[in-house]
Amino acid sequence: MNATQRKDVRNEILARAQEDHLQLCDVISVLVEADPSLGDSDLKAEALAIIQELMVDGLISAGDVRSDNDRLVHEPWDGTVEQVIRRIDTQWSALGHHPTLGDVCWFATTQQGDAYAAPDRPHSA
Repeated sequence: MNATQRKDVRNEILARAQEDHLQLCDVISVLVEADPSLGDSDLKAEALAIIQELMVDGLISAGDVRSDNDRLVHEPWDGTVEQVIRRIDTQWSALGHHPTLGDVCWFATTQQGDAYAAPDRPHSA
């Protein structure tokens, strides 16, 4: 994946996460749309690397969602970025396949991520 594709993927993930909680399978979908030639191991490596970059930059958090009065509330996982990435990697590997709906974790933008993913930033629906 080249630098332009990587930047586009980051921006798309942020835009989607700002609109609604994002699942790991959504991150995979964005990556496949950007570079359909990615093999399984490269896809996982790219996904984890981009997620890590976004977390290090303070733009997204990973965690679980729970229902609270008919709305979903994101509950970020505790731990360092490295611990969270390791947890995602471990749980993904335990699945034995690429994550699908509801698998592993959910992502939400932070306040800094919301500011970065401004509504006028171009992205697909």
